[in-house]
Amino acid sequence: MYDRMPERMNGRMNEYYDSQENRYLFAKEIIEQIRGSFKGSSWIRLSLTAYDDSEKQNSMDDWKTIGKWLEKDGIDCIDVSTGGLPDKKSNIPVRPGYQVPYTTAMKEAISIPVSAVGLLDNPGLCEHILQINQADLILQGRALIRNVNWLAEAAEELHDTNF
Repeated sequence: MYDRMPERMNGRMNEYYDSQENRYLFAKEIIEQIRGSFKGSSWIRLSLTAYDDSEKQNSMDDWKTIGKWLEKDGIDCIDVSTGGLPDKKSNIPVRPGYQVPYTTAMKEAISIPVSAVGLLDNPGLCEHILQINQADLILQGRALIRNVNWLAEAAEELHDTNF
């Protein structure tokens, strides 16, 4: 096992490694390249934890700073996740909505929309998260893979006649 987080994640030990600003520089350069040729809406996904208790990962304050930089650099929406590593067990309780507190914290720091993910296959829970303003959007992945009719069933359950 590696004793340094960057080596576990991607092996980067170059100019993008040694400070928060330099780690962000990698994303900034990619955003600038995309913006140079694509004028549409740009979203980015942030994985806010690697389930690492060693304090080698970014703090929530670090992520909020990165969110502000992304907003300043023209990102239109941030998809907030906790991410993780295949060989690491989650160090946060995994239950429906378990990643929403990360989305809410990011939402408090920036003015662009943020989306929530993570075991959000219950339409009532999704609606609740949106109604109490913990997220601006709910992104579905596994729920739609498991049930291609999820959206229609959710609309019916929520009595959404605009579907």
